[in-house]
Amino acid sequence: MNELTTTPSNPSLIEVLEEAAKRKGLNKQQLALALGVTYSYYAQLKSGLRDTKQISDSFAEQCARFLGVPRIKVLLSAGKITASDFYEVASEDEFRLNVWKALDFIKADTDWGPYFPYQLLNAEADPVIQQFVVLLYEKATGKVLLGERFSTQDLTVKLHLKLTHLE
Repeated sequence: MNELTTTPSNPSLIEVLEEAAKRKGLNKQQLALALGVTYSYYAQLKSGLRDTKQISDSFAEQCARFLGVPRIKVLLSAGKITASDFYEVASEDEFRLNVWKALDFIKADTDWGPYFPYQLLNAEADPVIQQFVVLLYEKATGKVLLGERFSTQDLTVKLHLKLTHLE
């Protein structure tokens, strides 16, 4: 994952899988078996020798089934898609700039600004939490700061077209 998506509050796919395996009482070999892959393949993903951004659709589907979550959540955790993919932006950098502008707007809001956590403006601030705060503000006020968000279904179609184009 890139530096914008790998954060403590946005755990990697491997972290999510291992936590679920731990809850189910499975060791790593049993986890690999449950995911329909060899332990060697899983170990390569864990070590970073293989990039989780490059997982196959079938592996993403197996992970989703194992975790009991929608496939798109697996793709987000794998870094195959990012939060910016939900918006019509040219790049991840443009999205980050939009989030910063939205935070600045919230900070200046007469109703919500006094509650604004200024730690969100630090260079080390977690971008996932920054986006989450903006989304909460949008939901609470009805204002749209980041632009129209694609639905999960629309994003799935967009992602499919993007991946088909790359093949």
